[in-house]
Amino acid sequence: MRQLFAIAQLTLRAALRERVAWSMLVLVAGTLLLLPLGLRADGTLAGELRMHVRYSTGISVALLAAMTLWVSCAAVAGDLSSKRLQMVLTKPVSRAVLWWGKWLAVSALSVSLLMICGGVTYWRVMQRARDPGVSAEERARIEATLLTARRPERPKEEDMTVRALALYDEQIRLGRIHPEAPKEDVLRELQNLALTFRYAAQQDEEVHWDFPLSRPLTETDRLQLSFTFDGASMGVSRIPGEWRIRVGDGEMAVFTARIDQTPSGETVLDVPVTEALLGADRLRVSFHNLSEESQTVFFRTRDGVLLYRAAGGFGPNLFRALALLAGLLALLAALGVSAGSLFSLPVACYATAMILVLQAFSGTLERVLEEGTTLNPNREYGAVMQSVDRASMVAYRGMHALIRPLDVDRPLDRVSRGVLVSAGEVGRTAGFRMLPGLAVISLIGIGLFSRRETGVAE
Repeated sequence: MRQLFAIAQLTLRAALRERVAWSMLVLVAGTLLLLPLGLRADGTLAGELRMHVRYSTGISVALLAAMTLWVSCAAVAGDLSSKRLQMVLTKPVSRAVLWWGKWLAVSALSVSLLMICGGVTYWRVMQRARDPGVSAEERARIEATLLTARRPERPKEEDMTVRALALYDEQIRLGRIHPEAPKEDVLRELQNLALTFRYAAQQDEEVHWDFPLSRPLTETDRLQLSFTFDGASMGVSRIPGEWRIRVGDGEMAVFTARIDQTPSGETVLDVPVTEALLGADRLRVSFHNLSEESQTVFFRTRDGVLLYRAAGGFGPNLFRALALLAGLLALLAALGVSAGSLFSLPVACYATAMILVLQAFSGTLERVLEEGTTLNPNREYGAVMQSVDRASMVAYRGMHALIRPLDVDRPLDRVSRGVLVSAGEVGRTAGFRMLPGLAVISLIGIGLFSRRETGVAE
């Protein structure tokens, strides 16, 4: 253990002597302190604070990732090129201890700076929220959303397959779809269309959502109703209507709220947990369109209507999100040390950076894997192209497995909207993805380092 900490201490000293590391630290400080002065939000305090959390802190994390990449790759490759490592290897220290010591130093540096960034973000958000110039209404709005951690309850998913098939048969009968058009693609579009009209309300019409709750409501619960109109598809200036909440299949509304507003952004309504709601494990939320003209109201088909339950405060939620990002930095440090154990410093940095690029395009990669092919399904290909496609899919699955531990569900974006990043999520991500990923990377890295020739100067 003494050897491990000695290696870590020496690596930290070497990292702090690097100009690249100090340059990144200056950029991080400038991002946290100066970038918020140049950001322009939507004019509201909530928008300003969201941009601070998402962009100022997010860019700081990206800069720390770049610093981690450089320092971790230089921890071995740089020491080899400067011949410092050859002197260390003459001591009675194993290469495994050397690898772990360097990883520990880089991870400790990156995570410490990340937590400092989180502390600055927390201080600035709370300072701005407590500004005497903030109105009571605006303060109440951000305390109900951003400055809390809310657990979302999502409505039951609707299966539009039957409706899409009926639309398909009708359109074929009317001659509006070419018989040779790919049926799967057409059905996918028709499902989206059916879902759009499922969550739409014409004049004097009511649309509803069924919410199976994760646990029954208690008197200590704080409940919110959140809704977002699909303003782009309505073309109306104001929307009058009434929200109603019923327990299960009951006819009596236990909560009603009238609205008359423009269709822009998210709207949050507080729902008092009255005696009628206590113990409820299933709620039906409905919207009644009260437009006097023939106007159809559309809601977003994905997360257009949600129920939120308060589950904590802003500070703990922010630092749980940072814990997820700290795990990513630790994995990046392990990748960098392993790459530096095999390649020279420029090549190691390039290889590690390519993994970050793959992670940035993980959505595209997942879509290709879902479709099961890289080829156009509407065309026929020869045996050569099909063989190339199969080989590509194998490579894509390997790349997806490589970046899977680095893929987390936008923790800073959720914090900026007051959505809960739970301790359970942090534990599951660490235990089932990050720690196994670290173990695999360390075994590969130590194995590569143990076989690398260091006696010849490079």
